[in-house]
Amino acid sequence: MLPIGQPQPFGTWEKREGNDCFCFNDGYISERYFAFEAFEVPLYIRLGKNTRVAIIEQGSDVHYTLEENSSLLHLSEPRSYKATFDLDKEAHLRHVSVGTVRENLKNTLVVHLNGTKASVDWKDGLHLKASAECDWQMLIFHHAPQTSSNCRVHSVIEDKGFLRLTYDGTVEQSAADAVLLQKNLNYILTPNGRVCARPLMHIANKNVRASHGTATQPLPREVLFYLQARGLEPETAKCLFLEGFLYGFSNEALATNAAMVTAED
Repeated sequence: MLPIGQPQPFGTWEKREGNDCFCFNDGYISERYFAFEAFEVPLYIRLGKNTRVAIIEQGSDVHYTLEENSSLLHLSEPRSYKATFDLDKEAHLRHVSVGTVRENLKNTLVVHLNGTKASVDWKDGLHLKASAECDWQMLIFHHAPQTSSNCRVHSVIEDKGFLRLTYDGTVEQSAADAVLLQKNLNYILTPNGRVCARPLMHIANKNVRASHGTATQPLPREVLFYLQARGLEPETAKCLFLEGFLYGFSNEALATNAAMVTAED
């Protein structure tokens, strides 16, 4: 836990736009996971050049700046918050959030890819139960050439859970050779579960590779049949499949980050 104002050997506290800002030192690389005290006012976090850190997000309004060749592993539980990310040249953002939602939540996430070869890999796994309503909104702006974004959202809807998902990706005319990928897959387990997904793209450059899509369906019977044929009880087979569906890609992201940090050391 990093208390506000207390000096640290790996960074300093400053004021930005009247709010607290923690600045990680240039070239700092760490395998540890950082967490800042949760509070209501906006928090600003800057990663210096060639910096590699992982942050467990707890704030409700957070603004990140990733300078040249920096990398952030951003972890959070599914909850209500808003966050913005500004990425400079060759900066990389990797986000993972997986968990169960039992109360209403609203997320607003904005990513600006400002520098050449800046990239974002965003993965959310949501398990909505009871009467939980999740309003999930993400805006990605490709401002520079050769930027890339890969956004995946998996959800499981039970009871009267309701997911509203809006993905809006923009590629500006200046962002030649950008890559813009989006994928959403939802499994509804009960008759009263609902999903409203809106994948949108606005592309102003011809030299772009882009794809987007969303699918909503019940659990695949053939997969459950296969697991039960191997001796698993029906409920165990369902739980095993859903655990892999929600947590499998997050574990892959964490393993990739650990390998990257080790290589930098």
